[in-house]
Amino acid sequence: MSGLSDIQVPKFRFFPTHLVERQGPTMWAKAYLLQALERLRVPRDKWPAFRSLNLPSPEMAFFTPPPEFKPPVFDFLRDSVPEWRQRAGALWTAHCDAFLKRCEQEIALMESSGQYVKIPPLRSSGAKRTIPPAAVRFEWAALRLSGLTYPAIAREYSSERLRYTSKQVEMRCRKIFSDAGLSFAGTFEEVR
Repeated sequence: MSGLSDIQVPKFRFFPTHLVERQGPTMWAKAYLLQALERLRVPRDKWPAFRSLNLPSPEMAFFTPPPEFKPPVFDFLRDSVPEWRQRAGALWTAHCDAFLKRCEQEIALMESSGQYVKIPPLRSSGAKRTIPPAAVRFEWAALRLSGLTYPAIAREYSSERLRYTSKQVEMRCRKIFSDAGLSFAGTFEEVR
């Protein structure tokens, strides 16, 4: 039997509106959290008892096939290779730009009509802040579920180069618990 680590959670930029509740970001957060619990070998009795885990198929996709590109003919009596490459490259760029413009218009229309919702990317580090990678944040949440305190988790993941405070760890864990539909009232329970 395969483990939870074998489950692939597709990374979407947009998602069908009618599937958000059943297969959207809450389910993805549950899957990432369960994978972290398994990876860290947290005893099963510490795992949240999720009622469901319904993920979209990794094959789920919405393709817009590009129109066929026809490069210019090469007149070997008159064209030099560099000239032809330049002409073909300019045509290819124009072809791609027109196709992508049409795709962006289709996406905007589907989003404005409510068929699809934009999925915000997972936050990461930037120039003004240091946010640990998503996998680390889910490990923090898994360790918190296992009974470790926020200060203990912060100490375990801090180094000379990078220090995390218990407040940072708590803030990230609470966000994950919320995203996964968990509330904390002495024990972690799924929000109905």
